[in-house]
Amino acid sequence: MKFDITIAEIERIKGYKEVKTDQETSKYPLPLWYESIRRKTLAQLSILDLTRCMRQSIFLDYIGWEVLRRLQDDLFLGYMIEGELLIQLIHLKDYWEKNGLVREEIVRLIDKIWKRDLLQEGLYAHQISEFDYEDIKHALYVLVKELGLSQQYLKAFEYTTGE
Repeated sequence: MKFDITIAEIERIKGYKEVKTDQETSKYPLPLWYESIRRKTLAQLSILDLTRCMRQSIFLDYIGWEVLRRLQDDLFLGYMIEGELLIQLIHLKDYWEKNGLVREEIVRLIDKIWKRDLLQEGLYAHQISEFDYEDIKHALYVLVKELGLSQQYLKAFEYTTGE
């Protein structure tokens, strides 16, 4: 995957016509933000940019690879909370169903977290709070379930709802 490609170049590849922000749309933060990232490469996008792209389903076939690349270096990347990018992986569901390589990469990441007990390690090392730990654990449980992975993973990421 080429990480020096800009959002504007991805638009051209996909056949989208450039839409300029007009006076009406410039009143709203989302179009202004999108305009601000169009000339950035994937590697230049901030954690906030990546999180927004994931939530807005913007070019997930490109953004997803950048997120997975960054998670290899730091599982707990986030803007609002630690681990936010990891939590956002569920937004790739439609894409991983079409692209086996993305699915494999997500499974490899989950396996690494499970085998090395990286969530617990992050909690003990104070990289994540208990609150973030529970959010990440819940997100991983949902991911594991959606991916149809084995019971060993489901048990590892089981969470309680506090009921």
